[in-house]
Amino acid sequence: MPTIDIKQIEHLAELARLKVSDEEKEKMAGELSAILGFVEKLDQADVAGVLPTGNAAGIFNAMRQDAVDQYDKQKELVEAAPASKDNLVKVKAVFE
Repeated sequence: MPTIDIKQIEHLAELARLKVSDEEKEKMAGELSAILGFVEKLDQADVAGVLPTGNAAGIFNAMRQDAVDQYDKQKELVEAAPASKDNLVKVKAVFE
């Protein structure tokens, strides 16, 4: 059975910008290892003769026409933001 170690959990938490306690890391490692074990079992399933499908429910895209709507409350939205500059909302940097 595939296993996920604590170092991999720490890497995932860092990528997701999550603070995870040591107890949570242990729990997540066990749970993710169990999930990978289940996926490994699925990989061994005999699917000979089963047609591939990308949409088992038979539902197709229900598209609507794109339309431009006027929105006249931009000023109120910018004023309600905690910080703004040049009529734009300022946010924390996502990338370093």
